[in-house]
Amino acid sequence: MKVKIVQLDGTMMNLALSKIARHHLNRGDSVSFDEPNPDLIYYGAIFDWTAKKFKNQQSLAGKQIFGGYPFNDDQLPPEIDSLMPVYDLWGVDYSLGYTSRGCIRHCDFCIIPKKEGRIRNNQFVGHFHDPKHKKIILLDNNFFASPEWRVNLDYINDAALRVSFCQGLDLRIMTEEIAGRLADTHSEGHTFSGRQYFFAWDNIKDEPEIRSGLEFLKDAGVKSDSIYVYVLVGFDSTFETDLYRCQVLWNEYRVHPFAMRFNNDKSDPRVNALSRWACRPACHRNHTWDQYWAKYGRRAIT
Repeated sequence: MKVKIVQLDGTMMNLALSKIARHHLNRGDSVSFDEPNPDLIYYGAIFDWTAKKFKNQQSLAGKQIFGGYPFNDDQLPPEIDSLMPVYDLWGVDYSLGYTSRGCIRHCDFCIIPKKEGRIRNNQFVGHFHDPKHKKIILLDNNFFASPEWRVNLDYINDAALRVSFCQGLDLRIMTEEIAGRLADTHSEGHTFSGRQYFFAWDNIKDEPEIRSGLEFLKDAGVKSDSIYVYVLVGFDSTFETDLYRCQVLWNEYRVHPFAMRFNNDKSDPRVNALSRWACRPACHRNHTWDQYWAKYGRRAIT
């Protein structure tokens, strides 16, 4: 059988497609991105706006299979989900996978509780790490909420891997132990351009836990300039609370805020300007918010 793989979006390797490719290669099928006359085509997407362009094609032919959260709730069968991804087909220099699925949180803006449910173990990190790779990207929704985080982090650090916790980490469950272990972990962004740790502050009510988590990191010796905190703005909040969170992070802790507009809403010029000020380190390093708004904000930056 000749199998064609089509990754519709995303800058990283599509994990599900890479495991499906492994399944077919194990069966003796040929797999490629550019097969001109395939017997079976797999399409994979991770973004809603991509899937909308292709939904009408799902019934065109039986040899087309569409997958990913934007299309359906289909899950890979366990015997395929447990396979090592085909990294060579994508030509990547990193390994990719989940050590856990689900989450302990039930955030109204997040699809994970509905799609994946409560947190549970998925795979030991060594099962999807290619020993040739010194980089690894973890897709866990809440890595440190998994009961097996210690054994997985031990593997990462013992192998001296550069790791990207792609979905960010949870400051609300930060402890002295976790902070100390993170200080010894070479954490980076998904582009692997230097030491970075990513967290989030989505709701003003979580302020005590956020502050506590940042103090643990500070005491453990994690450099503030390497910490980035996503701030959800425009969801169940006011502009004043959005601004307050960004200012606390930068003015008091010298960690970088990163304002994330809910649904990418650009209708409020103040939020547009806040996003620019918070998301660009050069802006919040060189201007207070009041200075930035006075100088640039009234241009209704988008």
